[in-house]
Amino acid sequence: MLNENTNRFAQLSAALWALSQIAAGATLCVSKDPHAACLYSKISDAVAAAQNGDVIQVSHGSYPEDVVIGKAISLIGASRDNTIIDATGMANGISVTGVSGVLVSGFTVQNANFEGILLNQASQVTITDNHVLRNNVSLNVNDATCNAAPPAMRGRLARRPPARRWPASAHSPSGPRSA
Repeated sequence: MLNENTNRFAQLSAALWALSQIAAGATLCVSKDPHAACLYSKISDAVAAAQNGDVIQVSHGSYPEDVVIGKAISLIGASRDNTIIDATGMANGISVTGVSGVLVSGFTVQNANFEGILLNQASQVTITDNHVLRNNVSLNVNDATCNAAPPAMRGRLARRPPARRWPASAHSPSGPRSA
C-alpha cells in the first residue's frame, strides 16, 4: 500500500511539475478507438499535431510505433501496466530529440531494435513511472553486430578485444597485473 501510494504521489508530482512548466496548453487524446473527444489512434499523429506546452493523454492499449518527440510536450499514458509502445522492428520506442521540457510517464516501452527511450540533445526531460524492457533486440552481444543497423553502420560497431589470459606467473601478491 505504501509503495502504491508513493508511486501515485510520484506520478502526480511529475504531472503537476510538467503542467507548471507549460502555459495553458491543449490536451490531445490518443485511443485505439478514436471518437469525437479523442481524435487520434496513433501517438505519433498526436505528437505531430501538438504544440509546445500541450499534453497528450494516451488510453490503454498497444501502439506499434517509434514515437519521435521534438516539442516541449507531456506524453502521459493511462498506466505503465497497460499502455504499451511496442517498437518491434523499429529503431526506438520513444526518441526525445533537440528539445527542452518534456515529460514521458505511464508507458511500457518494449522490443525496440535499439533504445527503448532515447534522449538526444535534450534537456529538462522527466521520464517517470515507465517500464522499459526487452530493447536492443537487434544487438548480438556475442559478435557485436546489429542486423537492424542501417547498411552504412554495419561493421562499425565497436568490438571488444578478446579477454587477456595471464599465465600464473603474472600474478603478484597484490593480484593480477593490469594490461
